[in-house]
Amino acid sequence: MKYQKFLGQYPAMGMKEALFMKKVKIGDVRYEDVGFFSAYCMNKNCDCRRAVVQLLDIKDQKGCIAAISYAWEPLSFYRKLKPDWEDEQILKIKGPCIEENFVQTNPHPDAVELFRYILDNDPAYARSFAQQYARYKLKIGMKLPKDIVVNLGLIQPCNCQSGKTFKLCCAPKNRL
Repeated sequence: MKYQKFLGQYPAMGMKEALFMKKVKIGDVRYEDVGFFSAYCMNKNCDCRRAVVQLLDIKDQKGCIAAISYAWEPLSFYRKLKPDWEDEQILKIKGPCIEENFVQTNPHPDAVELFRYILDNDPAYARSFAQQYARYKLKIGMKLPKDIVVNLGLIQPCNCQSGKTFKLCCAPKNRL
């Protein structure tokens, strides 16, 4: 499955919503500047409601330190999505855990623990994934289920920078 960074569809918003940190230790390696960037599945027919969060080395630009799978819905959602899967398999996509299908320089469990700590201590950041997912999927042409339309922030300024609210600008064009 192919993923694209949220930043690729929404550059300004993607930079604003990315999380940056200084002086981070992952395993035995210290990094001066890192950033967490979310990526979403590019399949408009897939409603997996998960992100792969890439922890990138900003200062030395050595690529993806670790890729972390994260899904925010309750286990019951993923059991319906994958009825033939065992809970162990579902927990692997739900995460947070290392996403094995990405090239990574240091896929250490410390990266997952750091991400989990951030989720636990920054509820706004944790909630941002559902909204980014909804906006990204809408942008690539997915007809959104009603239960995730609420995550779009229809009264927020539209991403196209028209100055109108999303509800009065791009939302009607996408058949919400």
